[in-house]
Amino acid sequence: MLKIAHVGYGYWGTNVVRNIAASAKTDLRAIIDVRAERVEAARKAYPAVPMIGTDVRAVLEDPAIEAVALAIQTEPAFELARAVLNAGKHLFIEKPLAENGEKAAILAELSEKTGRVLHIDHLMLFHPIIRRIKELYDSGELGKLIYVDVSRMNLGPIRKDVNAMLDLAVHDLAVIDYISDGAFPYHVEAIGETHYGSQETLTYLTLKYPSFLAHIKSSWISPIKERRTIIGCEKKMVIFDDMKTVDKLTIYDQGIVETGEEYGAYEYKARTGDITIPYIQQRDALRSSIEHFADCVAAGRESIADGRQGVKIAKILDEARRKLDATRA
Repeated sequence: MLKIAHVGYGYWGTNVVRNIAASAKTDLRAIIDVRAERVEAARKAYPAVPMIGTDVRAVLEDPAIEAVALAIQTEPAFELARAVLNAGKHLFIEKPLAENGEKAAILAELSEKTGRVLHIDHLMLFHPIIRRIKELYDSGELGKLIYVDVSRMNLGPIRKDVNAMLDLAVHDLAVIDYISDGAFPYHVEAIGETHYGSQETLTYLTLKYPSFLAHIKSSWISPIKERRTIIGCEKKMVIFDDMKTVDKLTIYDQGIVETGEEYGAYEYKARTGDITIPYIQQRDALRSSIEHFADCVAAGRESIADGRQGVKIAKILDEARRKLDATRA
């Protein structure tokens, strides 16, 4: 079992701690938070955890602790993440890896230098439906990727440390990177609106890859919660609607076909086939993410959500922010 400490017992941190504590692959050795009321809540919830307090240095200096999970705000997480890796401990960190590409590259390089596993909690990579879509794509059943269209929106919570794009679109950029085997866009456009604070609460991100197009809408100001991804390929197309309780994945055996040359020009017609809704056993994506991290540490291998992926996503978001800055009135 991986002996792990957790830092940040806030809204998301409580979920991470719960899954670490429940997994047979991890041994929760410490919970750290700077707020006294959160420390007290952790003590009540996990009385058997040996170390619960506010001093992160005790975790870094404890040779029995092999790894640290961080679930704190993006900006202060960078220095702490660097301290974790310098202390010779493996790192599980919430997305994004860092607030910009330069800092992300520092952490990725430090992970390689120290030989420690760096795992970013790109949660959707561990969703069973994304795994199934990846299998379908890799097998050739879907055909060549043409476009990805994503709508990820809800009404709050509005964060102060990052905008809606950095909070929400990170998931989708990681999924696109994963399914496309690391394709990188050569052109990025972004536009947004800022309300209720200094960060964009609504963004539209468009990316042109060498062989496909992606569009991602991220919003904290929608009256409905939506998590919908359309992936269009040459042979088949899929829709993943994560807000459905069942039948989240629909596979359309539909597309456009070339019917031959007529009057000097090619004809293209719609092809309609079966619509299938496969049964996919659901599993907690966060638990899968944590256990993948533990497996990587045990086997001495890199995570599928490693520092290199984090750097690529950070660089895309750097360019997107430049475009947002240029469009502000």
